[in-house]
Amino acid sequence: NTEPTAYDTRSVTMGQTGVSWLERPAAIAINPALLTGVGKLSFSVMFNPMFLNTCAPVQGPDTNKCTGVSFGPVGSLFFGWRISPRMHFGAGAYIEAGYGATYDDVANVDGEPDEVVGTEPQDQSVTFFTGELATGPSIEINEQWSVGIMLRLPIAVQRADLYQNIGAASPVPNPTYGRIRNEIGGVGFPSVRIGIAYKPNDMWTIGAAWRAYAKVTMTGSTDTGIDIPGLETLNARADWVTPNALQFGSSVKLVDKKLLVAVEIRMQFHGAKKQGNQTQTIQVSLPRGAPPGLEALLPAPTVAPLFWKNVYLLKTGLEYQVIDVLAIRFGFLVGNSNVREQFAQIFTPPPGINTSVQTGLGFNWDRVNFDLGFLFQQSKHTIGPEVAEEPVEVNGELINLCSRDQVVRT
Repeated sequence: NTEPTAYDTRSVTMGQTGVSWLERPAAIAINPALLTGVGKLSFSVMFNPMFLNTCAPVQGPDTNKCTGVSFGPVGSLFFGWRISPRMHFGAGAYIEAGYGATYDDVANVDGEPDEVVGTEPQDQSVTFFTGELATGPSIEINEQWSVGIMLRLPIAVQRADLYQNIGAASPVPNPTYGRIRNEIGGVGFPSVRIGIAYKPNDMWTIGAAWRAYAKVTMTGSTDTGIDIPGLETLNARADWVTPNALQFGSSVKLVDKKLLVAVEIRMQFHGAKKQGNQTQTIQVSLPRGAPPGLEALLPAPTVAPLFWKNVYLLKTGLEYQVIDVLAIRFGFLVGNSNVREQFAQIFTPPPGINTSVQTGLGFNWDRVNFDLGFLFQQSKHTIGPEVAEEPVEVNGELINLCSRDQVVRT
């Protein structure tokens, strides 16, 4: 899943739940209606050091190459304060999604022999992440109902340093490899997250939240590897969409309210045709001051066929307050990957069903909470050649998967 939803350590250790119980400033990114549970003034800082090892057949079928353990920081910062007896206001900054990997010294890029690639071993690297700035109010309608709405400003950054088959983008595709460096980023149009919470009594809570899709147009530059004056570095542009997402669940307090049990379902609609992640097209244009007459030599747009599918996750969490200052927590999550077999890349999560387990401790004092958590996930999937037996349509053109026809090999 490209969306770790790692906003709050207590939430992470309880299976990344929180839509019905997380009455903390991080509710801004989960269910803003729960911000009404925050006191007069509260803030939270969370740091999630993610250690990831990705292995894939980078050098062709029946090969296996690993990135080694790489480090990816995921963090958040939230504030919440009461501005009236029934209204709260909050603000936050957090990472929403990301993927990427770095493979060093790839000997046979795309599995092609040296006489085709024509080079020494090459590094392959992609980094992508989106973050958000959010702010807005939550209102306690009465003792049972509360609502919240957050205005979200999305930010996205994408970097790629790849040795690719640039010849596949020419009018007559031919295997011609060169190094391409692409760095783009941008700020998108504001969108919203809306949440609602219902507390029929002091033991049960039901919550739901909807994240509206958000689009970012990223701009920057591409080093093309083309040895023609005026074409070495071009302007680059691409869009990215954070899709609609829906999350709902319930929690109950048992054993004299010392035991908290939560169950939730989350849906991410990556498969939507216009508001999901079907393809990403990187378009290039001449920079200002380029020599005239080069338009006809510009490379064609590069289309990355994603065709991600909707994600459905089941989350469960448990917390037991051992003593006043110490709580222990456990969580379990299961769901499908957003990646399809036909369009899997070496930089995205594998297809199939993923599970993860979480555990942690919470230390609670009068004005301070300190949470420590651990999450482990292992995913593995084998893709056979049958996925590439028939051409597939990408942007109106038939493309042979796993072939020299693709700039972005899948």
